[in-house]
Amino acid sequence: MIHKIVQKVSRLSQIGKNLPGNLIENPVIVLCYHRVTELTADPYELAISPKNFCEQIKYISENFSVKRFEENWDFRELAFVITFDDGYADNLYNALPVLQKFNVPATIFVTPGFTDSGREFPWDGGNTPARPEYQQLSQVELRQLSNEPLITLGSHTLTHRQLSSLTPQEQEEEILGGHKILENIIGKKLSTMSYPFGNYCDIDENCKKICRSNGIVRAAVNYPGQAHSWTDSMAIPRHIIRNYGAAEFRKRLTRFRFL
Repeated sequence: MIHKIVQKVSRLSQIGKNLPGNLIENPVIVLCYHRVTELTADPYELAISPKNFCEQIKYISENFSVKRFEENWDFRELAFVITFDDGYADNLYNALPVLQKFNVPATIFVTPGFTDSGREFPWDGGNTPARPEYQQLSQVELRQLSNEPLITLGSHTLTHRQLSSLTPQEQEEEILGGHKILENIIGKKLSTMSYPFGNYCDIDENCKKICRSNGIVRAAVNYPGQAHSWTDSMAIPRHIIRNYGAAEFRKRLTRFRFL
């Protein structure tokens, strides 16, 4: 009971904090997805079923403006942005057809240090042969996605390390290394990235400085919030999306408009 009261007070406080900004201009709300697939075990709650993903994207496309992460937002209307982290193959095979069906753009942030390694991401299995449901996007698939009109690729560092725990030199190697490898794979310049883990404690001002100094125009974090014209472009907040059904997803979007 006390826990619920504390949560309610916290939400009301956040609504009050955001209200002045929302009266000045409409927010852009960035959503963070990871996977569109069904897993027998999903300890990190990152997988959205294809059915739920379709319902979520359908609802957004029919009710709101959807912007690209990298574009110049004008804040004249409430808008949403779709992003993905890590670079799983199901982004191509399960997510893209839904995005195409509803003509919704999305940005996929890729960790290219594992590309074509034949191994799973460290948080899935590490140094083990990749199971079919844990396949990462290959170089061929990345090039295919980069040519899709609705898709923008961005970097997610080289090997998904916690940047705040690294030295400035190691931070630069992670950020720029991932950026340059992905550019070489797809043959295009990148202008956006997202930080691994992306909570308040996972980045520092030096990370932002590296991004700004190397042509990155917008970078995403993973703590919730709204984006306004005065929001730090090197720390755009995002709401992580779970495997919500249609009704719960609508409630969440309503909450995101105020929190």
